Amino acid sequence: MIFFLGTLSIIQIFLLPGLLFNKIYKINGSLYFKTISIILISILLNYLIISLLLFFNIYKLEFVYLIFI
Repeated sequence: MIFFLGTLSIIQIFLLPGLLFNKIYKINGSLYFKTISIILISILLNYLIISLLLFFNIYKLEFVYLIFI
């Protein structure tokens, strides 16, 4: 169970936001460029979301579950 949840968290951190961004804005380039840009965009979007939640003081467990589920 822990391995499964850890795998899901890595997918959420490194792939999911970047893949959604790529689907909306259609990143052009080679497979290598797309992979790197998806990972970088995912990390930046996660950082931005957490920073905004902390800034507005709404970084609570229930709110994070609501965002990511």
